[in-house]
Amino acid sequence: MKKLSRLLLVLGLALCISLTAYAEDAPAAQPTAKEPRTLTARTGTETSLWNAYAFLAQHGTAYRFAPCAVQTPADAAGTAPAEDAVAVLRLYTTYVEKDTPVNIDGHVFLAVTNNTDADLAVGGLSIAPGTSITMGTRGNNREHAGLWYNVESYNTHYLPDFYVNLTCLQLSMNAEQLAAVNAALAKADKWSAWHNCAAFGAAVWNTVCTDKVDPGTPPTPASLAASVRSCTGKWNADPAVPFDYVVYYGYPAVPSKEFA
Repeated sequence: MKKLSRLLLVLGLALCISLTAYAEDAPAAQPTAKEPRTLTARTGTETSLWNAYAFLAQHGTAYRFAPCAVQTPADAAGTAPAEDAVAVLRLYTTYVEKDTPVNIDGHVFLAVTNNTDADLAVGGLSIAPGTSITMGTRGNNREHAGLWYNVESYNTHYLPDFYVNLTCLQLSMNAEQLAAVNAALAKADKWSAWHNCAAFGAAVWNTVCTDKVDPGTPPTPASLAASVRSCTGKWNADPAVPFDYVVYYGYPAVPSKEFA
């Protein structure tokens, strides 16, 4: 029994050391200045045209991520992350209610917060203690179709009413779970109508959490939001969205000019 305990301790230390080394190798994410600016959301027509382009032109394949060997339940609603957590994962859903057979409006994204006292690698970028990075997939941006970082943070900061019916689930993660999320993000730089932000968010979440969520068929933010709300006592309404870093896209991440 003592030998097994020592072996687990050594493996745990090795994993933490490898994560630290990875953080040192990853480029530091550039903090956002949050300078004052006035933005105008896209018009309904412009949004419809870009969405139509995305549906017709993008053909990403399914998100298939290896499940983490260690999976834990979501945190109770309104609770602080576990003190020993390496990072905190949050799954956000937002959608506009519509009386249609399939409601495709809305968005799904993730956020990872560094819960340690050292820099931490998330999605190929190194983030400082206590800071967060959001990530989601998009097909209707000029610069890139696939993985985006901090677009949601940018939108929430400059357009406070941009997201409606916003909900989230929270998960306190250990080092192994963070490694699984990072492995998933490395394979997530793609988008299509059937393999969209809702499919992406659910796939990443389900690799590390025992409270599984379902984005529906076809996957939509509204369907995923309904699944999130079925996690009684665990989902949070109107959660805050962090804004710590500038907008990036792709994997490896490239600073966006469109959102600069």
